[in-house]
Amino acid sequence: MPLDTRYLHYCQAGKPFYQPADNAGSSPALGSDIVQLTEWTVTRSQPWTVYVPSDRRLPRQGWKIHLSATRSNRAAVLRAASEYCYRHDIPFKHLSTEADFKSQNSKYANRASSGKFVTVYPESVEQFEKTLRDLDSTIGHLEGPYILSDRRWGTGPIFYRYGAFVQSNSETTFVTTLIAPDGTEVEDPREPAFTPPAWLDFPTFLSEQRDQAGGPEFPFEMVKALHFSNGGGVYLARALTNEFVGAGTDVVLKEARPHTAVDDDGLDAVDRLAHENRVLQDLASTGFVPQVHGIFRHWEHMFLVQEHVDGLDLKREWMKRTPVLKPRPWTLQEPDYLKWLERTIGRLEAAIGAFHRKGWLIGDIHPKNIIMRNGAHPVFIDLEFAHAMDERWRSTNGAPGYEPSKGLTGAAADRWSLGIVELDLVLPQATIADQGNHQKIVDLVAFGQEELGVPEAAAARILRNTVEALPHSESARPTMPPLEIDQLQRRFATAILSTIDLENPLAPVPSDIEVFEEGGDEARIGYPYGIVGVLAALTVSGVPLEDRLIRRSTGWIRERLSQIRSSGFKGREGIQYGLEQIGFHALAAEVERLDLAPPSDHTYWSGWAGVGLGALSRDSVHAKEIEAASDALSRLLETDVETPVAGLLHGWSGPALFWTTAFRRHAQRPEYKDLARRAIERDLSACGETLNGTIELDEGWRTLPYLGTGSAGVALAIEELNAISESPRFTQELDKLRLASTYFQCGQGGFAHGLTGFITMLARYPEMHSGAREVLESHMRSLQLHAVPFGEGLLIRGNQNLRLSCDFLTGSAGVLGGLSAVQGRWSGVPFLPGTDGSRMERR
Repeated sequence: MPLDTRYLHYCQAGKPFYQPADNAGSSPALGSDIVQLTEWTVTRSQPWTVYVPSDRRLPRQGWKIHLSATRSNRAAVLRAASEYCYRHDIPFKHLSTEADFKSQNSKYANRASSGKFVTVYPESVEQFEKTLRDLDSTIGHLEGPYILSDRRWGTGPIFYRYGAFVQSNSETTFVTTLIAPDGTEVEDPREPAFTPPAWLDFPTFLSEQRDQAGGPEFPFEMVKALHFSNGGGVYLARALTNEFVGAGTDVVLKEARPHTAVDDDGLDAVDRLAHENRVLQDLASTGFVPQVHGIFRHWEHMFLVQEHVDGLDLKREWMKRTPVLKPRPWTLQEPDYLKWLERTIGRLEAAIGAFHRKGWLIGDIHPKNIIMRNGAHPVFIDLEFAHAMDERWRSTNGAPGYEPSKGLTGAAADRWSLGIVELDLVLPQATIADQGNHQKIVDLVAFGQEELGVPEAAAARILRNTVEALPHSESARPTMPPLEIDQLQRRFATAILSTIDLENPLAPVPSDIEVFEEGGDEARIGYPYGIVGVLAALTVSGVPLEDRLIRRSTGWIRERLSQIRSSGFKGREGIQYGLEQIGFHALAAEVERLDLAPPSDHTYWSGWAGVGLGALSRDSVHAKEIEAASDALSRLLETDVETPVAGLLHGWSGPALFWTTAFRRHAQRPEYKDLARRAIERDLSACGETLNGTIELDEGWRTLPYLGTGSAGVALAIEELNAISESPRFTQELDKLRLASTYFQCGQGGFAHGLTGFITMLARYPEMHSGAREVLESHMRSLQLHAVPFGEGLLIRGNQNLRLSCDFLTGSAGVLGGLSAVQGRWSGVPFLPGTDGSRMERR
C-alpha cells in the first residue's frame, strides 16, 4: 500500500497512537509582537491565528491574497502584512507557531496549501488590487516558496487565488465550497495548480501579471511523473538535445523547488539536491547508485539528470516474487524465491558496506528507495539525506517503520534500517517492529524460517543487523506462543479497555487520523472510528462494561448528538445500530429522531444503502424508510455514472446487501433480487482478473481484494444474494472472488483493508470453498503476527501500519469483532443479520 503522507503529520516521536502535534503548547508563537487592537477579534488555534475587525464579517468568497516567507524573512513579512491590514481594516490570518510554519513547508506538506504563511481577505476587487500593489511595494523584493495553488503577483512572495473565505453551513462532502452565479454550491478545489472556476470573470488589472518562466527552452520532454513531494517532482523524461545525453535518451529528472521541504538543518530542496549530486558522484564507482549526467537550473528550479534504471523498486519486485502474496493452494517454500532472497540480501549488504567504506551514511533506507536493475541488482536512489561518516550521527528523516531503534547511530543505524528492509523481503509485517517492538523481529524471522524455509544465513544477517545490535538489556523477549481464540479475544479486549479515556480532548479512543480531520467531531462518536464502534465490539465479544464506563460514555455521547451530521454507517444509522448492540436503547432512540438531510449517494458508508440497512436492523418495522431507500437506490442505479470503486463501504455491494436483506426481513419481492443482481454487476464492472486467477477491484496500477474497498465486499454481496436465490448466481466470478480472500499473508490487520475482513468473510461463510477451514486457521495464526503487545494485552496497527489503533474500521476493535464472528456471536458485518436471517447480533 502506498504511503498516504497525511498520516506522517500525526506520527509524533515516542507516541504509540496517531495524534496531532502539540504545536500550540510546545512551539514558540509567531506574531507575538503584533499589537492587539481592542476593536479587533483575535482567534488563536492550530494552525492559524485569525484577526477580524469586531464590526466585520468575512464575505462568503472572493479574491484572497497569500504571502509566503522563508525562515529568515518571515518576521518582516508578517510585520508588513499585519501593519497594512490593521491600517486598512482588512481581515487576515497567519500560521500560529514555528512548528506550524515548519510543517507547512516540510517535504511532505500538502502541496496545495504549502508555502501559505499569511492570508489576506480583501472586501472588494478594488481593495484586492490596491492591497496587491501596496504589499508589492513593501515586500515584493523578498523571497518565498512558490504557492502552487495560486498565481504569483510580481516576482516576490505575493500570490492570489479566488476561493472561499468561510466554511459552508450546508451538508457537503467538500472541504470548502463556492456559490456559483446560478446560486448552486460547488466545490472550491484545493489543488497544487491554479484552478479558478470556469464562470469567474478576472479583473482587468490581472492581465498585467502572468508568471513568465523566461530563459531558454527546457531541454527535456516530460514523459510521466514518477513521484511528487512538496520539494519537487521526479519525472521520466526524454532528452531533446545532446547537452547532457544523446537526444532521445530516457533519463530521470529530479526537481527541487527553492525554499521548500526545509529540514531540521535549515536546508531546502535545492540545497539537498546539490548535496545529492555530490554524494552520487562520490559513490559512482560502487555500482550501487545511478549514473549522474548533470545538474542545471531552469526558471527558479534545479534539476538533477540521472540514469533511468530499468527495474522495479525493491518492494514491487518482492511482491512479484514472494509466495506469501499468492492465493491458495500455497507453495510456500519456493526455491526460486529463496535463491532471489539470499542473493538480494547479500547484494544489499555489499552495497551498504561499499557506501560506508566510501565514508557515507545513507540515513533514509527503505524499499521504495532501492531500484532492482533487471530484477536482480540493487541501485540506491534519493540520497539527499546522506551524511558524511560520523558514528554519532543519526538521520531525523528516515521512513516510518524503517527508522533505526532508539539509541543507534552511525553505521549501526544504517544497518538496522537495512535489517528491516531485509525482513520486509520475508513478511509484510516487518515495519511494525519499530517503536521498541523488537520481539516482533524474532517472531517474524522464526515464522519465515518455519513456513517459508528462509535460509539460516539470511535469517542470521537480519538478526545481526537488528536485535543483536542492541544492548543486552534491550534484547527481544522470547517469541509469543500461539494463542487460542478466547485468549486472543481477552488480550485484545484488555488492551482496548485500557485506552478508553473520555476526558481526552483529542479522542476518547486511539483511532485513525480521520478523528482529527474535517468531520472529526462526528468520527469520534461513530461506529467506524469512534467510541460507539469500540463499545459495540467489546459488547458482542461478551466483555462486561463497568457501570462507571456506561454512565460516562452515555453522557459523553448525548452531549455530542448535535455533531452527528451524516447518514449511513459513518453517521446516524451506524451510531444508532451500535448503541442498540451495546444496550443503550434510550440513547439509540434519541439518535433515530435526529433530523438530517436525505443522503445524496448510494453507499453503505454515508448513503441510502446505509440508511436502508439501518432501518432493516431495528427491532420494529420501518417500512416507509425501507421503501424510500429502495426507491432512491433504484433511481441512482439507473444512472450511467461509472463507479470507480467496489466493495462494502463505497461500492454498489452496499446497495446489493440492502436489497437482499430487505428480501429477508421486509418483503420477499422478486424485484429486490433483480436490483441486487444489477448492483453487483455494477461493482463487478470495476473489477478485473489478476495473474493469480483472482478477481479484485482494479485501480489500474494495483488491485484490491479487501472487504471495505475491494473484491471481498463484492463476494459478500453475491453470497447474500445466493442465500435467497433458487439457483446460484455469478458462480464463475464468485469462485475467483473467494480465492482473493485466501492470500497467505496480508499487509494490514484491520477490518476494512486487511486480514480481519477476510476472517469475517470466512467466519460468515465457512463452506465458501473446500479449503476454507485451512485458510481460516492460517489467517488466525497470521493475525498474531500483526498483534503488538500493549500493557497486558494486544493491539494492532491501524491504517498505513504506522501507529496502533483501537477503532473498528482500521484497528483492534475490528479484530475483536472478527474474532466474535468466528465464535458465532454476531454476523460480523454491521447491520447484517445472521446467515439464516436471524437477529443473532442482538444481545
